Amino acid sequence: MIDLHAHILPGIDDGAADMKEALAMVNMAWQEGIDTICATPHLLEVPSKEILDRFTNSFLALKERISAHEPSINLVLGSEVYFQPRMEKVLAFPRLTLNGTGKYLLLEFPMQAIPAGAEKIVFSLVMGGVIPIVAHPERNLAVLRNEAILHPIVRMGALIQVNAGSLAGQFGKQVKKTALSLLRKGLVQIIGSDAHNAADRSIALRGAVEIAAQAVGQDIAQLLVTDNPEKILAGEALQSSPPLPPESVRNGLLHKVWRGVTGK
Repeated sequence: MIDLHAHILPGIDDGAADMKEALAMVNMAWQEGIDTICATPHLLEVPSKEILDRFTNSFLALKERISAHEPSINLVLGSEVYFQPRMEKVLAFPRLTLNGTGKYLLLEFPMQAIPAGAEKIVFSLVMGGVIPIVAHPERNLAVLRNEAILHPIVRMGALIQVNAGSLAGQFGKQVKKTALSLLRKGLVQIIGSDAHNAADRSIALRGAVEIAAQAVGQDIAQLLVTDNPEKILAGEALQSSPPLPPESVRNGLLHKVWRGVTGK
């Protein structure tokens, strides 16, 4: 399995506190049957070379230690970028994308809401060649109230990642219900651990896959932690994409968003 969302870099964000904990998380991943981990440190501010160099240095140090302790684990680098009004600045830093391919970006919205005009930002990223993957929308308060708020974002080309802990009920019944609902509607492309530590937010996917399999079948559930993340890390297109509305509706929405982005 591949985990596309893990805060495993030691001392970088609110994830692994130090190298010892990071290596404990790696060992947990190995026991889970995870062979590839994408480190996704939080980026909460405007990107800069200095911040990315800090991410890279921590990544290289951890990768070196992994090669000595768990050589069967492949560590790659990405980030989890917090929503910013000037997201186009991210396009200048392909290292922020998952595995640095310049193709897929893990995007986090505020937990309380989906910001107004978010579909315009998604559209501008897609037009720039970067496909946003919305991280754990099932935990977003606005989505919990109304899942349909995600539809314009999905129609613009965004993908969706749900947390393994959400499917396991770690964040409450309503979050689990929403995660399963998004799964059943075919809106989810990835299950990630969103691991933060070696205790209550550890790297674990197997249990979530079993729960997802009960909802959508084993083949689809397995796809979300194998083939889809593998293609994403390679910068390749997924075989399946989110369901889209009729073309007439889609074109009208695209035109509306385009006018909002360009002012034309």
